[in-house]
Amino acid sequence: MISILRRLNSVGATLLVACVLAGCSHPSHPGTPVVGFLDFVQDDTLAKARQGFLEVLAEHGFSEKEGTVEIVYRCAQGDQPTLIQSCQDLVSRRPRLIATCPTLSTIVAAQQTKNIPILMMVSPRPDIVGLGDATSGFQSNLLGAYETLDYLKEGPAIIRQVLPDARTVGLVYNPAEPQSVLALEVIRKACATQGLHLEIAPVSSTTDAVMAAQAQVSKGVQAFFAMPDNTIFGAFEGLKRVCNQPQLPIFASEAGLVARGALAAYGADFYAWGRQVGAQAARILGGGDSSKVQLEEVAVRKHVFNRDSAARLSPCQPGSSLSQRPRKCTKR
Repeated sequence: MISILRRLNSVGATLLVACVLAGCSHPSHPGTPVVGFLDFVQDDTLAKARQGFLEVLAEHGFSEKEGTVEIVYRCAQGDQPTLIQSCQDLVSRRPRLIATCPTLSTIVAAQQTKNIPILMMVSPRPDIVGLGDATSGFQSNLLGAYETLDYLKEGPAIIRQVLPDARTVGLVYNPAEPQSVLALEVIRKACATQGLHLEIAPVSSTTDAVMAAQAQVSKGVQAFFAMPDNTIFGAFEGLKRVCNQPQLPIFASEAGLVARGALAAYGADFYAWGRQVGAQAARILGGGDSSKVQLEEVAVRKHVFNRDSAARLSPCQPGSSLSQRPRKCTKR
């Protein structure tokens, strides 16, 4: 974790390069509030948070279509030096606020500005990733909504409930992502409590993730757990193809991957998360300051279950409860 933060700090990036990436455009309408949105990677699951964020702004009268706000969107496409350059460009525009998604975007923004409100989403509580201390307080401009890691304990419990005879679960993760390293330890302990052995493989790219999953399947894992990891989000369709052939169920930690084909999950709803943070942004834009906005815990978590995946998998999982919804899960 410390080495990652040092690497982020050590990468020198000039404003000239950032401007080339951004096109050096500035608000076309003087006086129109500017909102920056810093994304680390483009992904269908993460995009739900941005969708919810922008929809709430529009509902409160802040819409690019109506000319009442300018959204400056920057995505690093998974590259950390580009993420820093993109953030520097956003800061140079002096926006009313910068929304960040997911964790690495929040870390970089917190390093680049102490004055502009940062509205974080799809990220753990700041102290979990080394941004401040829960006792003495966090950086004052860190707002938005965070997640704890306790919810991850429910994933292995769902696996045990659905597959009572399961012994080994496959898992791949990117050790360069701080939230993934932290999540792994929680999941490892929760699996041990449920009597599940984790077959773990570190990866650095979506291609590596698919190849690692193939190797795990060949070792005889009985299920796969999709981590809250940007690399895994990006590789999910490939992971699904790997698991579909031997008809292995995929479990996850949020609703978006269930919509994309995972069997079941418990975790935050990214769309609702974006809406929660969007409501904060609307208050800042409407009132001109952030004094009435506080950092909050994410408000909406869900048990979700994909019936189509269950129907496809149940004939090949004797002794499982795939034909029934797990306890407390909601129909999709």
